[in-house]
Amino acid sequence: MNSQDENSDLEQDRTQCSDQSESSEVDTNSGSEDDFISSGDELTTVISSDEQRHNFGFASSLSEHTEYFTKTLAYALDSVQMDKSLVTQAQISGKINNKNQKLIEKKEELRMKLQHLKMLHDKHITSNRLGQLERDIRMFSTRLEILKNGVQKTSLLGKKSTQGVAQKYPVEYNQARDKILEREYD
Repeated sequence: MNSQDENSDLEQDRTQCSDQSESSEVDTNSGSEDDFISSGDELTTVISSDEQRHNFGFASSLSEHTEYFTKTLAYALDSVQMDKSLVTQAQISGKINNKNQKLIEKKEELRMKLQHLKMLHDKHITSNRLGQLERDIRMFSTRLEILKNGVQKTSLLGKKSTQGVAQKYPVEYNQARDKILEREYD
């Protein structure tokens, strides 16, 4: 089959479709909806013209079906609107892929910055702060021991000792100690 025959068949199909759509528009606009539905003659003419146009009757052959689908597919693929839609789809897909790539790069960049900040925090803040707290705890515990038990200093002249709170005021110390130990914690 040559291209002129194909073009003429396509033109016939188009004119039949447009004639049919115009006639259905006239019918729906001219009468009520009930008249259109109850009219069986119009329905049979539409079905019969549809079968003739598509050749989907039981007597049609496989080659006729193949020919019809080939023509329809060729028309759809040669369509300018199909080309425009494919171009638009490709452009949108490209934009989406570009944005996705940028998001992946930003995510990787943020992950690297977060890792660097965490390393700096561990190196400078956490270790220094914990070291300082440990020194403060040791210093307070030694001061409390000195306050509680007193200090014993030795020198060349002899031992010099000062009494702590526990030795100077044993009753008050034990009362305060018991009061603190019996305290309920929430």
